[in-house]
Amino acid sequence: MSLKIVLELSDAYLKHFRGAMRKASNTDKPVEEVVDAARELIAASKSRKLPAFVQGRLGCLEQMVDMLADQEWKISGKDRQRIASALAYFADAEDLIPDSVPTLGFVDDAIMIELVTRELKHDLEAYRDFCAYRENHEARLRDRKDNDAAREAWLADRRAVLQSRMRRRRRSGTTRYIWG
Repeated sequence: MSLKIVLELSDAYLKHFRGAMRKASNTDKPVEEVVDAARELIAASKSRKLPAFVQGRLGCLEQMVDMLADQEWKISGKDRQRIASALAYFADAEDLIPDSVPTLGFVDDAIMIELVTRELKHDLEAYRDFCAYRENHEARLRDRKDNDAAREAWLADRRAVLQSRMRRRRRSGTTRYIWG
C-alpha cells in the first residue's frame, strides 16, 4: 500500500525558500565548487530509496549541472552565473532537512529544485533542444571525414539560435527569480 501526499506551499513558505536561495546565491564560491556540491548531492541520492517526486527533481538537477559543464553548450557570462547562482543552494551546508533523515531528507532539496527548474525553464528547454540536435546530427555525420570542422560549425549555429531564443523567452516571460 502506498500513500500519496500533496504539498501546497503558501506564500510564507515560498518566501522562506526564496530567502534560503537568496542567502546561498550571495556566495563567493567558484562555479566549480557549486557544480561539485550538486554532483555530490546527486551521487548521495543514488544510494538511497527515494520517493519518485524527489528522484525526478534530482534528474532535473543533473541536467542543470550538465548544462554548466557542457563545453559545447558554451554558456557564459550572465547566463552561466545565473545558473550557478541557482545551484548555489546545493553547495550550502545549511540544509532545511538533513539529507540523512530517511525518506524525507531530500524533500527540501526537491522542492528547491522544482522552484529553480521552473525559473530556468527556458534555459533547460534550449539546452535539451541543443543536446537532441547534437545527437541527431552526430548520428548522420559519423562516417564523414571532415566532420570535426563541420560539427563545430553546425553546433555554433544551433547554439547561437537556441541561446538567443532562451534569452528572448526569458525577457518576455513573467518569471520571478527566487534568488534575485
